[in-house]
Amino acid sequence: MLGFRLLSAELRERILSEAFALLEQTGVRVGDAEAIDLLEESGARADRDRGIAFIPEGAVRAALSTVPGGFALCDAEGSPRVAYGGDAVHFDPGSSAVRVLDPETGAHRPGTSDDLVRLVQIAEVLPQFDAQSTALVCSDVPREIGDLYRLYLVLLHSCKPIVTGAFAAGTLPIMLEMLEAAVTGSRPFLPVKLVVFPEFAHAAPVYPTVAELLERLAG
Repeated sequence: MLGFRLLSAELRERILSEAFALLEQTGVRVGDAEAIDLLEESGARADRDRGIAFIPEGAVRAALSTVPGGFALCDAEGSPRVAYGGDAVHFDPGSSAVRVLDPETGAHRPGTSDDLVRLVQIAEVLPQFDAQSTALVCSDVPREIGDLYRLYLVLLHSCKPIVTGAFAAGTLPIMLEMLEAAVTGSRPFLPVKLVVFPEFAHAAPVYPTVAELLERLAG
């Protein structure tokens, strides 16, 4: 079977080594107290005043050893549609644009709910997209509900699996309730299967100058 490799084994190991160093020495911002509790229980060190967790390599590798080698996302009918794992490659519209080119005027402007619905409808009929995503931030709704509102629109207009993410810890429980309602609505006729894959992005602490960052890394 033919394979395609962009990175050499040596470069992959260097990337992993530097990533482990960043996690342990620079740390990541964690905006949820319960998450910090869990990280500390797993061996991480936390600066609670700044909301930063310093995660050692051993804790990361131990966590990785518990996850499956692959999993499937199902469509709204419960059929496996996207298989993550191995060398499988799948595409979704991506995340997360904040501006669009107006289809009528060509003007560069903030995205709206209508733009997201139009994008979802197009991605729904394109076979090149195996999954949907909450690909656009809607400027016509309050920022406080922006993440859960765009998920609502995709759930409303699509039957494909969805890749999404939360903007804040406060809206995450509501998004989880929305997802639970979406996947349990077929009970008892269909078993509950994974329809949505959540993305989580961790932000590293920002230092004003390169010198301060290097000093922190050296320490």
